[in-house]
Amino acid sequence: MVPPNAARIHVRAALTQDIEHLGFVEAACFEAKRQSSRKSLTRSLQSPHQRVGLAVLASGQGQDTVVGAAIVFVYPKSLRLYSIATLPAFQRCGVGKALLQWAIDEAQSMGRNKLLLEADANNQALLAWYKKQAFAVETTLPNYYGPGEDGVRMVRHFH
Repeated sequence: MVPPNAARIHVRAALTQDIEHLGFVEAACFEAKRQSSRKSLTRSLQSPHQRVGLAVLASGQGQDTVVGAAIVFVYPKSLRLYSIATLPAFQRCGVGKALLQWAIDEAQSMGRNKLLLEADANNQALLAWYKKQAFAVETTLPNYYGPGEDGVRMVRHFH
């Protein structure tokens, strides 16, 4: 597959009818125990306290392809990036960065002063990527993902 031009990737708000796309992204990107259920994804789409973004690759022929998704929780002073995923065939093509920028834009447009997230403490490549995007480790979360599977809480502050 030829990597897409990052300029052809945009993120739009997910709609209720996008549930199948969200389920597909979850199944393709996360091991079973870390996937959100269809019920949870539906709740994310319907909740006034969550936002769901879909990364879409514009084909130029009217048939867009969903290539990733992100879910954020809305809190009074911050947004929490609950989930971010890029289909494996489209990784390293700017999809994750577009989704992260969407989350940052959502936070700033709501007047929030920071974006929080949790990540697998053992995934050094992911942690390095977040650090490159101006996130800093705030704390370690022992057994966050299960016994012996620590997480870290990371934060990016806005001015």
